[in-house]
Amino acid sequence: MLIKFGLMACRASGYVRPVSPGQFCVWAWEWAMRDARIPPLEDAARMVNRKLASPSLKLDGATYHLWSILDGHALRSANYKAVRDAVETAHAEVIRHWLSGAPWNEPVNVEPEQTLPHLPTEPSRASRNMQSILAQLEA
Repeated sequence: MLIKFGLMACRASGYVRPVSPGQFCVWAWEWAMRDARIPPLEDAARMVNRKLASPSLKLDGATYHLWSILDGHALRSANYKAVRDAVETAHAEVIRHWLSGAPWNEPVNVEPEQTLPHLPTEPSRASRNMQSILAQLEA
């Protein structure tokens, strides 16, 4: 499979002479990762920063898998170097996962019928519940 991607990269490069074996391998991995929709490390770091800034950002495939490895809560208060190190570690884990052939983690969609019903509470009962909670917090 890597040979196929390496040959595709060589054809796309337009080089007249064959490239070195090292360059062939680098291109083969890059094209195979692109085919699997695994973002390069720099793009993954930018995606994580966008996700931290906008939690409602939808991710799928390898990007969701990468995000699911990270601890988003801890990263929100981390400095740039800590975020970068965490993304680098998660990116390497995504590549190992891809090489194993296992499927990506997928987001779980909760359908409205699967959620618990919201039942109204009587005002007097809600007041008693709040007083009970406040008493527990003060103790």
